[in-house]
Amino acid sequence: MKSNSTIFGLNNYAVKIFKYSILVFALSLVVLSCKKEAVEIVDPIVQSNVSEQGSNDESARDEYDRSVDDVFFALEKTSFGSRSTDSTVILPCGVIRIDTTGGVYKIVYGKNCGKRVLSGSISATLIASNKKWQDTGAVVRLDYSNYTVKFDANGQTLIFNGSLFVTNVNGGLIYETVLFGKTIVHGVRGNIKVTFDNGKTRDWHVYKKRTYSTPTKKTADITLELSADSAGNIAEIGTNKAGDQFITTIPVPYVMENCNTSGTFTGPFVMTRGKLTYTVGPNSLTAEPGYALVSGVITPRNDCNSTGYKLTWNITGITTEKFQYY
Repeated sequence: MKSNSTIFGLNNYAVKIFKYSILVFALSLVVLSCKKEAVEIVDPIVQSNVSEQGSNDESARDEYDRSVDDVFFALEKTSFGSRSTDSTVILPCGVIRIDTTGGVYKIVYGKNCGKRVLSGSISATLIASNKKWQDTGAVVRLDYSNYTVKFDANGQTLIFNGSLFVTNVNGGLIYETVLFGKTIVHGVRGNIKVTFDNGKTRDWHVYKKRTYSTPTKKTADITLELSADSAGNIAEIGTNKAGDQFITTIPVPYVMENCNTSGTFTGPFVMTRGKLTYTVGPNSLTAEPGYALVSGVITPRNDCNSTGYKLTWNITGITTEKFQYY
């Protein structure tokens, strides 16, 4: 029988992948008019070389993905709440405690986390009391209750509510990729409501999949792929901060590789390839990981020397490329 610390399918292997997992990018096309939009994108004087975090669609996408990682990391570290009073337990950044009542594990936030201050809560519930996380088809519901991210740099905030459902598609636990060469697939679906600092709340529908595997049965070769989980490679559908409808697709899965030179599972895990496209009407942004900025030139690496994304905008027929660090 599995111990409580592995019921939700996370151990030290999964934690390391989750903590360095996906930064999924899509720059918000929030402007007052197409004319203004085109000028802002192509003018190197007013357009920063690096996109900044804040109350925008790009950061919102990154933050809810990151929150999924943190929730499972918290559950693993606290054995699902049973060690929440143990001072030796290291909780994820921003988490102050985990409350456990009736099988619901409530991750409570209220701390500064680097350049972000986190507050609010996310509750995790295993659907169907007769199942365990390692069972095929087991589902965990994540309920967001005013989960708030405040950015130190500009004081802007993002507030998340709604529910995501994480499914253990084919059963098993992450470490079984090493023991048995098994491929582990987790599906993430649901509805997230994002409130921006302009007071507008927008609905986002999520259809994503995470795939863990290692062809050599070695921890050094474990990879995580982030992909879409619906027809047409659609990962998200919703309304952006400006009130426009958008679609996010992942035509080529994002791939994370273990880049520890000693061959252990301590990481770091680096995103080395993939493609995401964010479309609003006739305009789009494509984000491709696996690049580095070398003497001011966006250079493909596709290996452990990758440090960021190549971002390609197509705004009213004008194409512009930029670099953004992970």
